[in-house]
Amino acid sequence: MTTWATVNDVFIYTGVTSSPDQVAQAQGVVELFSGVGPLTENISNRDLRLLKMAVAYQTGFIVNQPEVFGRMGIQSFSQDGTSFSLASNAGEPDTDALLISPLTKRCVTQLSWNRSRSVKVARPRSISVEEYSDKWLKDEVGNRDWRPVP
Repeated sequence: MTTWATVNDVFIYTGVTSSPDQVAQAQGVVELFSGVGPLTENISNRDLRLLKMAVAYQTGFIVNQPEVFGRMGIQSFSQDGTSFSLASNAGEPDTDALLISPLTKRCVTQLSWNRSRSVKVARPRSISVEEYSDKWLKDEVGNRDWRPVP
């Protein structure tokens, strides 16, 4: 299996010793959250670096939290006077916090296809009633293929 990061990359970025199997597990999680796989073409060098870092950080997360694949999705928990609530993201509980490391999430959100973009829309041009009626009489408004029913 091709991965964006190696065992050596994991050690460089996190200081954590890992196995190739753990890197492959982290790769699968990053693919799920990023929406791309290692065979995807035309990925920029910047995005490849972010994906390598994401896999390395996720591998460190998996090594230090081996039960990550057996967790259930919860938002809050309370028992015997002790309670737990997930950190919120824009007012909603961040249920991904139990599955993906914060640094991995930061890398994935910075990928070029996940960033917000501005779309410039031309301002509509208003026309006068006289100009519109002139266009209407010349059949330049609406459906040009309209023909009366015989």
